Amino acid sequence: MTAPDPRRLLVSCGVVLCLLGAWVPSLGQGSRATVSLKVTLLGEPLLEPTRCKFYIYEPEKREQYLGWGHPEKTVRVEAGTYDIVVHYKNDLVIGRRTFKKVNVAGKYVVKVDFKLAEAELQLDITRGGEPAPRFAAQYQIHEAGKRGKPLTTRRPGTTVVLEPGYYDIEVKLRDGRGLKSTWLENYLIENRTSDAIEMGLPPTRLTLEIVENGRQREDSGVRFAVFRTGESRRPFREGRSGEPLGLPEGRYDIALYDRQSSRRDPVRWIRDLVVRGETRREVELRPQAATRLTINIKNGGQSLDRGWFHVYRVGDRRRPIQVAGSGETIEIEEGVYDIAGFVHEQGLVGERWLPGRRVAGPTDVNLDLLLEPASLQVDPSASSSTKPRTRRREVLVLLDSSSAMGESLGNASRLRAVRQELIDALEILEKDDVKLGLRAFGIAPESQRNCRDSARLLPTKPIDLRRLSRSLDLLRPGGYSPIADTLRRVEDDANKDAYTIVVLVTGSYENCGGDPCAAAARLLYQGIANEIHVVGVGLDKTRTSNLICVGPLHTVDGRRRLRTELRRVARAIQVGSADSVSVFRPGGGEWIVTAPLGQPITMAAGRYDLQIRSGGKNFRWSDVEIKDRLVVRAGEQP
Repeated sequence: MTAPDPRRLLVSCGVVLCLLGAWVPSLGQGSRATVSLKVTLLGEPLLEPTRCKFYIYEPEKREQYLGWGHPEKTVRVEAGTYDIVVHYKNDLVIGRRTFKKVNVAGKYVVKVDFKLAEAELQLDITRGGEPAPRFAAQYQIHEAGKRGKPLTTRRPGTTVVLEPGYYDIEVKLRDGRGLKSTWLENYLIENRTSDAIEMGLPPTRLTLEIVENGRQREDSGVRFAVFRTGESRRPFREGRSGEPLGLPEGRYDIALYDRQSSRRDPVRWIRDLVVRGETRREVELRPQAATRLTINIKNGGQSLDRGWFHVYRVGDRRRPIQVAGSGETIEIEEGVYDIAGFVHEQGLVGERWLPGRRVAGPTDVNLDLLLEPASLQVDPSASSSTKPRTRRREVLVLLDSSSAMGESLGNASRLRAVRQELIDALEILEKDDVKLGLRAFGIAPESQRNCRDSARLLPTKPIDLRRLSRSLDLLRPGGYSPIADTLRRVEDDANKDAYTIVVLVTGSYENCGGDPCAAAARLLYQGIANEIHVVGVGLDKTRTSNLICVGPLHTVDGRRRLRTELRRVARAIQVGSADSVSVFRPGGGEWIVTAPLGQPITMAAGRYDLQIRSGGKNFRWSDVEIKDRLVVRAGEQP
């Protein structure tokens, strides 16, 4: 075997080195560098870093990348100039950022913050209350108003990640009778939304047999409309006499119509009808034995303009059949009723019952509550400084977005008017050391029948009116009014180290069976919230009995009054002090009044629970008797 020719070996090595030089940049001449990625989403680290990848290209050449990595994988390259493209993908949320002609040397870090909001939707599909078979059910998500190709198709129970906003969703179920489909229009998805859609028969049915003078009408001109309790703008369902109507379980107001009548308005209203299971009622279209009842609420002979009265069926004090203000006249069938008069005004809280009162013919009743006036004044404790110690103030706005907010207030809807006036009012606090959070309720469409429909739109942060405006612009008048449940959610939103002020803005009444009074009393009594203000937009004053006990109630019936009351609340927050006394019914029951320390409170004599905040300390006194004039210091229980 002959030895290789050294000259031929030298030529071969030169060819190899030239070939290597063609694809290894500056071999032996340039320095090496590393490229890593640091990515955040809205300023927060990614929970799953591998959802984001970056690709390195030669400048202006995107046919083939030179290398790729992710936040947990570093790429080694030759020092030089490159284009770097960063991709983020989480289901339907996609982001892309391009960096052109980047000089890479040493340990180069690409920093990216994607301004992408994410929301999750988990939709379950049921049939007759039971989960539908996964293979037979699906839902498709479309952009709102566009029903062409869906953005995605999913099986029930799976989670989809997408950008917050409004969508149209088609829910499909296939069974032995064929394919059934229903649309959820303008469905708002934000944060973590979970819902169940019933595709079988409605769980309850209502049958109304409408009679006139005790006899059924032969014609089909009698019909009825079903409304959410407290709403009269748009019916939830419509039906005919004697025909079953599918409805979700709950309470409703029923309007009876007669096509033979020249009146287009309802002939009769039936308020607060409970529908549960197979509900059947016979109702008289035009009760013949109707009369007028007027109740004048007084105390010590003095009329109470802000008093109101309830009329109940004898022995049934759960829900009144009529509610009206002091001095107002109602129409009612002749008979025997339990009647109660109430007042709740700046500490003067009381009630009186007239059981078994007969109403025959036009009846006027002067109902004196017989409340003995008393005065309470709680002064700061002797050990506290003369200047009240204030904690950082945080304002939590609870905004109604239910269907009632679609009713008009001036030349705009209630919701639109509130959006504009709320931002203007909060400008008063913008320069103060005040933080703001926003929670909305009643967002989902009425078709979802959602009584846990409450979403935190903004966490508590320094006031940013632009950010607030963007969140408010997402809202549209939607569904139910779970006011009590929304108040309970404040416990999750509130900061226990702050002085928390809740502002409830609502154009509707609780219609999910909750008790706003109890929910508010719990927040105040346990110190979760320090103040609660209520702004009632377009509400009937005679039907606010479950709001007046939540906190000071500011009712508005026009745009100018709305502006005035929202600004009044903002100024009260601006000058407020953390040193205060709150008065409750014994046992931590209904809230009655809250006032600064040192301010006299006029109230009815009786026994009360007091919660006092003075000099950064909390005092809770139970079953305190207040009569005549009681003046005490915080920390010195009488």
